[in-house]
Parts: sequence; C-alpha cells; structure tokens
Amino acid sequence: MDRRPWRDAEGFPVTTDATKRQTICSHAGLDPDRVRFGLLALALVVVIAVLFLFARWHLLAPPTLQPGDLLLLEPESIGRVEAAAKAGDIVAQSTLGSAYLQGRAYLPRNVTKAVYWLRKVADRDRSQFYQIPSRMHLLLQKSQYESDFGKQHAISLEYLDLVAGKLAIESAVLRLIEVYVGRHGSSHANAELALKYMRLGAAYGFPSAQRKLGIVTRFGLFGVPKNELEATILLSEAAAKGDRIAQHLLVDFSSYRLAALHARIGTAVSKHSSS
Repeated sequence: MDRRPWRDAEGFPVTTDATKRQTICSHAGLDPDRVRFGLLALALVVVIAVLFLFARWHLLAPPTLQPGDLLLLEPESIGRVEAAAKAGDIVAQSTLGSAYLQGRAYLPRNVTKAVYWLRKVADRDRSQFYQIPSRMHLLLQKSQYESDFGKQHAISLEYLDLVAGKLAIESAVLRLIEVYVGRHGSSHANAELALKYMRLGAAYGFPSAQRKLGIVTRFGLFGVPKNELEATILLSEAAAKGDRIAQHLLVDFSSYRLAALHARIGTAVSKHSSS
C-alpha cells in the first residue's frame, strides 16, 4: 500500500487535519490521546458548572408574589412577601411593617420589626418619591394616544404599580408617626423622630401628616414654636385634599378666633362706655 503523502498540483505534500494535530503535538512533546482526554474533561467540568449555577439560581431565587399574598398574609404567603421585601419591594415592606404593627393575620405584633420595615420605605431617597407624580402624568398622556391594546395594558399596569408605591410610602410615613408619638407604647415614643416624619409627610403632601404638623404648630407641641399662620396654611392644605378633621379644626379655630375678637371688642367698648 502506498503510504506516500498526497501531493498538490505543484508537487507539495498535502496533510490532513489529524496529521497536522499529530505533528503539532509531537513537536510540543504531547500525547494526542491525552490532549483529547483533557479537552473532554474540561468540557465536562464547564457543563457541570453551568448546570450547577442554573440549579442554584433556580432553587435560591426569591419566590414570586402570588395574587392575594399582600392582602391575606397566610402562612404559605408570608415567605413570599418577606422575600419580596428583602429584595426591595416597597409595597411588600410597607405591608409587612403595618402587619407587624397591628399583629395582623399570622404575624404576631412586633413594633420593633414593624419600625424596621416601615423605615426601609420611608427613609428612601426623596427623589424616588418625587418622580412618581411626573411619571404617572406622563403615563396618562401616553394612554390617551396609544391605540395598541397590549401597550395600553402595559401602561395601565405600570400606572397601578406607581399608585401602589405612592400609597405604600404614605402608609409607612403615617405609621411611623403613630409609633413615635407613643400610640404603640411609650417605650417607642420619640418626639424628634415624630417631627421628622411629620415634616417628611407634609413635604410629600400627605394630608394626614399636614394636619398633624398643623396641630403641633398651632399649639406649640414637641418643642415647636407656636405659629398660627403656618398652622393655618398646613391645615388648609390638608382640608383642601379632603381631610375632614382638618376641615373641622379650621372651623373650630375660626370660631374661637371670632369669639375672642368679639370678646376683645366687647371689653374695649365697655371700658370706653364706663369712661
């Protein structure tokens, strides 16, 4: 059998890929069989590593919230809500904080845990809250001119998420005010922190916070100097947003001022008549 190498048209020997690999390995002092085995072993290690990472991600990934989890907080849903809260979901954080504060459903009352989750929401960067109204306004404008049903549905879902986020922040701020004014035990009362979250809520435009800060300012509570004008402005803003207590307080304060004015006028007139 002729073992001479094939030659091309110009007479040069032609080598196959296998021959080339054997030649390279022989020059490098390597055994071709060992090289093949090493490559197969490396490929097997890579495949096992990829499978391990995929399985680890799949098993350790936080469970997805199911419909009703945030409302019911049943034993099988608490784990999903806590996982979402740890992942930074402000609605889940606010829900957990409120549930621990009230001892709702299957969660025992725990003010310390409640404050932990509520402050996760309330102490976020303020710019994140201020972006919500502008984004909501933009989505409303887009929905008016969007004819595609699928895109309209996506816009509606995003809008509802923004509303839920806004309500979660408002709830967290108001709950913290309750805690720090002492409604959940004197051991948690803190005038400085109560004022901090009243002012934060008033800055966000939450009517309940505006009303509470207005009362504090009206009567000079928690070491705040009395300022009737500032209190009236705060109460008026809360009343304009539908806060019924603020509306009644404005009427009561106006009646009190009117009665005081009549009393002063009556005293002045009686003094003048007697003189």
